[in-house]
Amino acid sequence: MLAYGPARTEDEVAAMVSIEQAASNALCAYLRDRLAGDVVVEPRWPDPEKPLPPKAVTVLRAGTAEHKMVMTSNPVSAVALDPTRKLYRWIVLEVTQPLQIDCWTVYDVTRDDLCAGLTAALHAGDQTNADPIGPGLVLRLPAEDGWDGVAEYLFEQVSFSDNVSSIGQSEFRATVSGEARMAIYVEAESSRTARIKLQQRMNRNEAQ
Repeated sequence: MLAYGPARTEDEVAAMVSIEQAASNALCAYLRDRLAGDVVVEPRWPDPEKPLPPKAVTVLRAGTAEHKMVMTSNPVSAVALDPTRKLYRWIVLEVTQPLQIDCWTVYDVTRDDLCAGLTAALHAGDQTNADPIGPGLVLRLPAEDGWDGVAEYLFEQVSFSDNVSSIGQSEFRATVSGEARMAIYVEAESSRTARIKLQQRMNRNEAQ
């Protein structure tokens, strides 16, 4: 399942959070709600100048997103404008954002319990309907970030980082890597117009 970004005015597009950041924000909000109330969930590494919280989870965008231009002959939807014209929605860009989630605790047993809860949360299926199914996770993107759609998340198994330093510093960490998948569409009356709109948007982004 892929997400769709709505067509907007140029001013609205300029003010929007990127779809990659919106996917990260959605995951952070979901984990705050899903995990126990004493778990601190942040979109950044723990502050080295402050004591480590007893239970913390960090969600990071792990590298540059992959953008794949897509333009098929079939639109995803169509709305009639008048008896002779229709406004089509065309998927024009597929986005894959690598993600890294880390669990941080001051005790190894606490870390293991936190990882068990995190694993269940990351494989809870489609959270946009009443009967979630699927091996991964599907979340609706935050409306306040400017996107109307969903993101699909797929994560690997948790890996643990235990060493002498961890024990001495009371800092136990586990990591799980994965990715968020989304797509962006434009609205146009023909595929040619959709391509032109996409190219204009990409040119503006490169010039910024």
